Amino acid sequence: MELSLRHIENDNKCKAAIMELRGNITVPKWVDTHALLFKSIAIQPEGRPSIADSHCGDVHYEWISNFHHLYKALLKYMMMEDEY
Repeated sequence: MELSLRHIENDNKCKAAIMELRGNITVPKWVDTHALLFKSIAIQPEGRPSIADSHCGDVHYEWISNFHHLYKALLKYMMMEDEY
């Protein structure tokens, strides 16, 4: 039950973070603001790529999954932008 509540809370936080992008915020600021949220929902075994902790039991938390994917994509975009 406690694990499920954590997933529900994180799912709501991820949804709110994604909705923030609709406002007047820069990508670097958004990434910086939500770094701790990303770390809290990401699983990265040593030597493996990061995956979202978006499942609990039989439930898939889509906002967690979407946030994880978006955050990684924006980080990649920022790194590509720095190369030029």
